[in-house]
Amino acid sequence: MIIFTLALSIGAPIRGAQNKENMQKETELALLRQTLELTRDSLQNDIARRWRAKQQFVEQREVDKEDLSRLKDLQERAFGEESRVKEESFSKEKMLEEELGTTSGKQEEWRAIQSSMEDVLGKESQIIAEGFPLDCENRQRDLEALRHRFQKRQDAAMAMNDLIEYKTKYLKMGSELDIVKQTVLPDDGKPRLLSIARFGNVFAYGMDENGEFHCIRQSGKLGADRYRVDKIEDPKVRANLRESLPKWVASGAVSGAVPTDVLQNDQTKSLIAGKKVTRFQQFVASIKAGGAVMAPLLLLPLWALVLIILKLIQFGARKNNYAKQYKKVIGFIEKKEITRALEYIQDTEGTMARIFEHCLSHPQASRDATEKSIREILIGEIPHLSRYLNTLAVIAGAAPLLGLLGTISGMISLFGAVTHYGTGDPKFLAGGISEALITAKTGLAIAIPVLFIHDYLRNEKDQIQADMEKYSFRILNKLWPAD
Repeated sequence: MIIFTLALSIGAPIRGAQNKENMQKETELALLRQTLELTRDSLQNDIARRWRAKQQFVEQREVDKEDLSRLKDLQERAFGEESRVKEESFSKEKMLEEELGTTSGKQEEWRAIQSSMEDVLGKESQIIAEGFPLDCENRQRDLEALRHRFQKRQDAAMAMNDLIEYKTKYLKMGSELDIVKQTVLPDDGKPRLLSIARFGNVFAYGMDENGEFHCIRQSGKLGADRYRVDKIEDPKVRANLRESLPKWVASGAVSGAVPTDVLQNDQTKSLIAGKKVTRFQQFVASIKAGGAVMAPLLLLPLWALVLIILKLIQFGARKNNYAKQYKKVIGFIEKKEITRALEYIQDTEGTMARIFEHCLSHPQASRDATEKSIREILIGEIPHLSRYLNTLAVIAGAAPLLGLLGTISGMISLFGAVTHYGTGDPKFLAGGISEALITAKTGLAIAIPVLFIHDYLRNEKDQIQADMEKYSFRILNKLWPAD
C-alpha cells in the first residue's frame, strides 16, 4: 500500500510531467499534422499545378508540333518557291542577255547601215561637184533634204527609197532633151542668165540676152573640172545657133541639125573658139596631162644638155690644143731646138704640156723611167676625161624609168576613175590611157638621143686618150731613138 501510495506519490509528478510532455507532443503532433496537412495541401497543389503545367506543356507541345509541321510545310513551299523564282530569274537573266546581245547586234547593224548611208550620201555629195553644171545646186539641195530626213527619222529603208527616187530623178534628167532658162557661171567668172537647150548630161547650148552663145561641154577630164562653160567664137557655129536656138526655145523642142563635137575633150574648146592649137600649146597640154612626173623628166634633158655642152667644149678644146702642142714641139725637136721647145711648152697648160715638159726637162733619164712617168700623168688625166659621162648614162637609164613610173601612176588613176564612173564612156578610157603614156613617150624621147650622144662622147674620150698616148710615144721615140 505504502509502496503503491509511494508509487502514486512518485508517479503523480511523473504522470504530470508525462501528461505535459504528451500535451506538448500532441501539440507538436497537431502542429506537425497541421504542417503535414499544409504541406500535403501545398504538395497536392504543387502536384496539381505541375500536372496542369505538364498538361499545358503536352498541349503546347502538340500545338508546337503542329506549328512546326506547318512551318516545315511553309519552309518547303518557300524553298520550292525560291527555287522556282531562281529558275525564273535565271531564265529571265538569260533572256535579258540574249535580248541585250540582239539589241547590241541591232545597234551594230544600225550603225553600219547609218555609216553606209552616210558614206553613200558623202560620195554622192562629191559626185555633185563633178556633175552637169545645171543640176549642181538643185542636186545639192535635194541631197541635203534627204540627209536631214534620214537623220530625223532614222529609217534606213525610207532613206534608201528617197535615194533611189533622187537618183532616178536626175538620171532621167540626164537622159532627156530639155529647154530651160537658168543662170550659169561661165569660165570667165561672170554669171549669165541663159536660154539653154540641154542634151542630157552630154552638152548644152545657151544664149544670153545680148545674143552671145555659150557651150556647156565636157572637158575630157575627171573630177570637178569635168565640165566647162565656154563662150562660142567660131562664126559657123554662132551662125548655126543664131538660126536654130531661138526656134528650139520657142517650140520647146530640138529639131534639125545640131553642131557638136562627139569627142568632147580639150580640142572642143579650140573648135568652139575657131582657133587652131599651136605646137607650143600642145606641148604645154602634154606636160600638164603627164602629171607630177613630168617635172623631173623635163629637168633631165636640161641637165643632160648642160653636161653635153661641157663635154663637147672640153673635148674640142683639148683635142685642138693637144694636136697644136704636138705639132709645135715635134717641129722644134726635128730642128734640134730643144731649148725653144722647152720654153714654148712651159708657157702652155694642159696634160700634154706637162708630158712634153717632163720629157724635155729630163734628157738624162732613161726611156723606161720617162715612160712610167708619162703613164702616171696619163692615168691621172683619164678621170677628167671620163667625168660626167657616167652621169649621162644614168640620165639615159633613169628617163625611161621615170616615164614608166608616170605611166603606172596614170594607169592607177585611170582604174580608179573606171571604178568610180564605169566603162560606159570610152572617151575617159582613151583620154586616161593617152595621158598615162605621155610620160613613157617623154622618157624614151629623152633617153634615146642621150644614149647616142653618150656613145659619141665616149668615143671622143677614147680618141683623145689614144691621141695623148700616140703623141707621147712619138715624142719618146724622137728623144730616145736608140732605146
